[in-house]
Amino acid sequence: MRLERPAVRPYMLSPQYPRHPNGTMTRPGRVLFVTRRYPPSVGGMEQLSYKLTTLVGVRRQVMVMPGAQRNLVWWLPVTALRAAAAACRVDVVHLGDAALSLVGVLVKAISHTPVVMTVHGLDLTFPNAVYQWYLRRLCRPDLVIANSRTTAEQARAHGLGPVVVVPLGVDDREPASPEELAPEVARLRAAGRRIVLTTGRLVARKGVAWFVAEVLPRLPEEVVYVVVGEGSARPAIEAAIATSGTRERVVLLGQVSDAQRDTLYATADCFVMPNVVIPGDMEGFGLVALEAAVTGLPVVAARLDGIVDAVHDGKNGLLVETGDAAGFTNAVLEVLEYSPKQRGAIRGYTLSHFSWQAMAEAYERAIAEHLAPSPSRA
Repeated sequence: MRLERPAVRPYMLSPQYPRHPNGTMTRPGRVLFVTRRYPPSVGGMEQLSYKLTTLVGVRRQVMVMPGAQRNLVWWLPVTALRAAAAACRVDVVHLGDAALSLVGVLVKAISHTPVVMTVHGLDLTFPNAVYQWYLRRLCRPDLVIANSRTTAEQARAHGLGPVVVVPLGVDDREPASPEELAPEVARLRAAGRRIVLTTGRLVARKGVAWFVAEVLPRLPEEVVYVVVGEGSARPAIEAAIATSGTRERVVLLGQVSDAQRDTLYATADCFVMPNVVIPGDMEGFGLVALEAAVTGLPVVAARLDGIVDAVHDGKNGLLVETGDAAGFTNAVLEVLEYSPKQRGAIRGYTLSHFSWQAMAEAYERAIAEHLAPSPSRA
């Protein structure tokens, strides 16, 4: 979903929320949220940042700078100094990911304000020696909130703690308009073809090339694989198409509009997330699986990394061991026969178990329970 950046307001100092007898807050009072991923840029981390700063009941100041991804080397120290200066006026500083560890170090050194950090997976495992040295030296938050149990394990492996797991959420989806369907997909649907769909950034760990080479040839000829997204793995996918003889059964749509993507969710027969093991890379959660499931689209996904916290086997999808071509084939064939009642159950389960509002409230509770404000801020 493309989100507009909300106005960033100056911090309004508010009275402290009531505290329990043990000194912890019943909810955090004033929070400075520092992030390098925020709308109008698009992605799972951006959605999480947006929801945290618009759904929670506490007053949050958002500190974000455009171009952080391209200019991280100079953006980090500048933002760290700005955050350290502002931290004395808040109760908690919340960092959007582990790459912002320098910000937390300066905040704690200058103001002693507690620091909470959200971690997503790849921000901990990114296979770069300099970056891993940086994390070992500077990643020292007072509380870590992980998006999945697998990410939490990585956080603990890095010596971080305490760690709390809070899964991501998903928005309900309005019915999509058939007019938004890509013409090539509309022709396939009109011809009675069954559509298996994957959306997301095309990188090796997503397993799209593997699915094309190992699973698609096992499926009936009427099944067509539609892939949405761009990325570094596209050449490997195109090579897999050529060698597997599936050129007529794969549609690489590239980037599409939000409306077109939602229409694909509403008209496809199955969503697949065939992730494979890539050393140093990981799927922290699997938000696209939830976005598909909330429309009632059956999901077949690899039992790998944080995907298992997004796809609950037999509830909002089916999990298959990664690399099991026969298992994926059988699971896809099974969900292609799902009735409207079964698809409705998938949608209902996803809506009831993955709410952004519940996620935001879980963040509030975790911060309040683990990070009591210092007496000087009482």
